[in-house]
Amino acid sequence: MKYLQKNGRRPHAQQPLHLKAKHLLDNGRVMDACKVLLM
Repeated sequence: MKYLQKNGRRPHAQQPLHLKAKHLLDNGRVMDACKVLLM
């Protein structure tokens, strides 16, 4: 995930996938989290 920041992208512009998946899991959306990680 750190390589995005090295390329000059703002870290807050896009959430890292593992954080997005964790957020989905916290909301009980296991299938959505799996899709996010597999993309």
